[in-house]
Amino acid sequence: MIEAKHSWWARTIFTPYIDRLLKKHFTNFYLVNEPPDIPTDCGLVVTPNHISWWDGFFIDKITRHCIKRKLHIMMLEEQLKRYWFFNHLGAYSIQPGNSKSVLETAKYTRRLLQSPENEIIIYPQGSIESFDSPELTVKEGLRVFIGKENDNVKILPIGFKIH
Repeated sequence: MIEAKHSWWARTIFTPYIDRLLKKHFTNFYLVNEPPDIPTDCGLVVTPNHISWWDGFFIDKITRHCIKRKLHIMMLEEQLKRYWFFNHLGAYSIQPGNSKSVLETAKYTRRLLQSPENEIIIYPQGSIESFDSPELTVKEGLRVFIGKENDNVKILPIGFKIH
């Protein structure tokens, strides 16, 4: 399991880069409805839909402008090894087919959630699916990562749609 390694230098490089990239590829970025009030004394798990490779960049933008917590995003280990830079922005790994890895990732996630300044991003779909699919595939097991005994965690579902 690869743990998140937040680096100030990575954030310094990434933030202006991604802001420029989003402006270049998207005319607007709208939030429908007001962001909910999230208690500051609890852990936060954000569960966005996974419709494109832009999703992580959208979450980063929302975190910086609305949620303002330390971002941790669960990512497939093979992808995190390939895109190692994301590790320095808060990505940590999971190997879904490896039960030992899943348990290590669950333990790490629960530890992160004990600190209310952290935000955990988990894509319940597990893979990219079109927004227009008649049924979204949602993997079971979010409770594995949060823990049954952890009442001090809020879950915030977010839906993206690109036009």
